[in-house]
Amino acid sequence: MEPSKNTKPPEAKGFYGLIIVISALVLMGWAYCSWCDSGRHVPLAAPELNLDELKHFAAGSCGSRVVLIQPWMKSIDYSSEAHFREKIFGYIKAGTRQGLIPAGSVIVFPEHIGTWLVAAGEKKSVIEAPTISKAMMIMLLSNCLKDSFSLTGIPKGKSPIPTALFRYKSGEMKRIYRKVFSEVARMAKSYVIAGSMVEYLDPKDSLNAPGLYNVSYIFNTEGEQVARVLKAYPTQDELDFVNACQTPLRRSAVTPLGQTQVFICADSWQPEAYRQAKTDSVDFIAVPSFITGDGHLQESWQGYDGALPPHDVAATDIGSITEEEAWNRYALPARIHLAGTANGCNVFLRGELWNLGSDGHSYFIRKGQLLKGLPEARACILSACF
Repeated sequence: MEPSKNTKPPEAKGFYGLIIVISALVLMGWAYCSWCDSGRHVPLAAPELNLDELKHFAAGSCGSRVVLIQPWMKSIDYSSEAHFREKIFGYIKAGTRQGLIPAGSVIVFPEHIGTWLVAAGEKKSVIEAPTISKAMMIMLLSNCLKDSFSLTGIPKGKSPIPTALFRYKSGEMKRIYRKVFSEVARMAKSYVIAGSMVEYLDPKDSLNAPGLYNVSYIFNTEGEQVARVLKAYPTQDELDFVNACQTPLRRSAVTPLGQTQVFICADSWQPEAYRQAKTDSVDFIAVPSFITGDGHLQESWQGYDGALPPHDVAATDIGSITEEEAWNRYALPARIHLAGTANGCNVFLRGELWNLGSDGHSYFIRKGQLLKGLPEARACILSACF
């Protein structure tokens, strides 16, 4: 029988099949790239400050003014440089209008205020993700083929996804963080202790390996960096991707308050930090902090997190006192005298950042007296004369 005119030889069928497969792969690649780049521009809107308290603690005389900015940050505030700048300057403008931030002040922001800039420029679905884990997974999927992104070279014991993402975004995070807080210092004509952020560093010493660190910066009234502080005692959650600083670096700078020391959150629980501060003849101690978990301060204290407890910690306190009682018993209020000073402050990051939750009430210690803001306040601006 004569073959049908429509019948193709096997070679032709294989060729056409290959064309279909290649076309499908090209289409899938195009769709993936389109998905990666889509939804990365969130419209700028007026920031929600959620400012529940503005308060000044007066004194008989006012040599220097310290201003604590306890912000109520939301995931959207980190979606771009513009969003972040609008939110931070929203608090500065509000405090200035109320006369709480005169020129020559020292303005203190909380720990991790810059860390969540890891979401800057990312897809809207990252900002709207219900959990930080899901947000990071979307970031991973939409960035994994970008230049300089890599899941290799992750230090032993560190989680690959957060380590790779923070390492990849570190340069842009630092640029935004430094630009915004340097501008705050110049505009307010004040010193700024800019809370902290996670940053990739390659220290040139034998003790600290290249990697991610929890880092704070101090800027002078000209917006110039005058100090950089690395956290020495990260919490267990932070140790999942952050290194502990091993060198006893000087953590202080001269500000209008005199020699000013910065302890990043958990560092303020360590007696050795205060003894070092006393050696430096410190005049004031500033503690930027971040406590995750809504209502965490009222929960049972589970002991030191990420580090061994000092010798003066009572084992019977573990499980029998609250987190808030432990902060008062083992952190700044109880240990500040070890530094040879009676003046300091602690300021907390609050907000709705994915499912992290937050807790903490900012306060001053002036001549040994505790001056606290409202426990129920979401965002607050507190100032005090020293």
